[in-house]
Amino acid sequence: MRGEKDQEQALLEWRWHQLHLRRKYRDTAAGFSDPESERQAFRQWKEDVKEFKDSREYRILSEYQLAEEIFVGRDEYLAQVETALDSDSGPVILYGIAGIGKSAIARAYVRRVHARYDHILFLSCDAGLQNMICDDYHVTISNLKYSRKQYGNRKRYFQIKCEALIRIAKEKRLLLVIDGFNEPFDRDMEKLLTVPCDILITTRLHPSVWGIGKNGIHVEELKTEEEWEQFTENYRNRELSSEDREKLLQYWKKVQGHTWKMIFRIRWLGSPEEVSTDFEEDLFRRFPLKKEEQQALMYLSVMPVQGIPKRLFLKISQIPESAVNRLVGFLLVRSIRNEQWKDELLSLHPVVAEAAVKVFSPSPINCSRLLKGMEQYLLREAAKENDIGKRTYLEPYVFSLLKAFPEPVPWLASAFYELVTFLCIQGYYLEAEEYSLHIFHAVESYYGEIHQTTGEMAFKTSDVYFCGLKFPSAQRWYLKGLAIMENCGVSSRKYWYMRAVINVRAAAVYRHIGNTELAMIHADAALKYIGNYKQESVSDNGETEVLRELCMMENVKINLLDVITKTLLI
Repeated sequence: MRGEKDQEQALLEWRWHQLHLRRKYRDTAAGFSDPESERQAFRQWKEDVKEFKDSREYRILSEYQLAEEIFVGRDEYLAQVETALDSDSGPVILYGIAGIGKSAIARAYVRRVHARYDHILFLSCDAGLQNMICDDYHVTISNLKYSRKQYGNRKRYFQIKCEALIRIAKEKRLLLVIDGFNEPFDRDMEKLLTVPCDILITTRLHPSVWGIGKNGIHVEELKTEEEWEQFTENYRNRELSSEDREKLLQYWKKVQGHTWKMIFRIRWLGSPEEVSTDFEEDLFRRFPLKKEEQQALMYLSVMPVQGIPKRLFLKISQIPESAVNRLVGFLLVRSIRNEQWKDELLSLHPVVAEAAVKVFSPSPINCSRLLKGMEQYLLREAAKENDIGKRTYLEPYVFSLLKAFPEPVPWLASAFYELVTFLCIQGYYLEAEEYSLHIFHAVESYYGEIHQTTGEMAFKTSDVYFCGLKFPSAQRWYLKGLAIMENCGVSSRKYWYMRAVINVRAAAVYRHIGNTELAMIHADAALKYIGNYKQESVSDNGETEVLRELCMMENVKINLLDVITKTLLI
């Protein structure tokens, strides 16, 4: 193509010389026969030159159509965009979570300043950066039209169109708006940023992901009730009662001023919410989320709204830190430094959390790794803290898990019971009793009334009542667990350990109610079962010695109580 143009230019130059020769030798046969033919020949040459120049000139032919729309408040963002673009220090990036109003701010800015520019390109990046620029309908440039025969692949055509934009921007004032650019920074983006024009980008990514966050503007929710009232007034499509307004105000607080959700609720007050399902799907579809990133979102969706320390979350979830960092870069996870924790607090915006619950449907089954991780943390890490008061930092996370999973699954009973044990230690006896019953009934329904696991859970339920000093209830559950264990078969070597533990606890219960004879019988039985367990156990990590010491201490207490009782009777 370029070679053909050069030949055409050479031909025009040759024709110019021929015209001057004909003018010089007009009295010969080769010269002009009369003045009119001379003028006509020069006129035609000038027209051909103009046509040739036009064929080599690039002009933007597409035009952005300004459309009026409701836009409330947020003038501070428009001012920030204007200041940043005037500084001429690179692209301006509006970033924030989906539906927060980034595109609306960009459109409002274009309406405000469109008269300053010769050309405005407002382009959606849904199909990727290369396709966006190569689209000859939305980016129409004179003398450029994609043809596989002429340009080969689209990669080359993208480069050519960028060069054309560079040439245009050197002569014309151009504003390029790239809406919804949520891809990794690559060579295509690097090439496009060389266009010497004002560039405004909206994205769901934190600019640090690209390393060009100098002019990043974080778009957040509407903050004040005054903004909310103005917003409601502009978007309402009917008269609103005081009750309607109060409901909307409560919803505003629930979604923390999220604009898209607010518009939906104002326009569809009282209607089913399935209209918004596309929003939830789209929120995560824009990113190529890996399995561990989906799990991280699911796990965080059941955590308290105030967030969880990053170190604690990584420990109990076993999610790689790189996955969490990517989600922070995608603006799907908030990460705020907390000096009290000396750590980052990870949390989800309520709208993101709601979407994660709908899309990923957290359950005890798909969150089993989180539950088991919390179980191990409570057993190993939190147990190291001698001062029980220090463990209060875990309370919000334990309660969140129990609230998220009100119906425990039987094969995760030990993990759930560790949460219940924590509640007992912290003094939440009523909550612990209620949930322990849920766990027992789930286990009993699954394994049957006579089973080693059912007996173990009956014992643990009795332990909950024992911690709450409800000794009659504790006694009933100990006896229930004891009866189950005596009648069920041996499923694992843990059977003997549980028999020993149950008898130690039973001895303590009978001691508390003053029956030293039965207390001693159970204490002796516990020692026997400790011996059985030790014989069958390859390695018990010292647990039998700990249990033996508890049993010996119980023996001492029973004997002391027996002596005191007999002394009082004398």
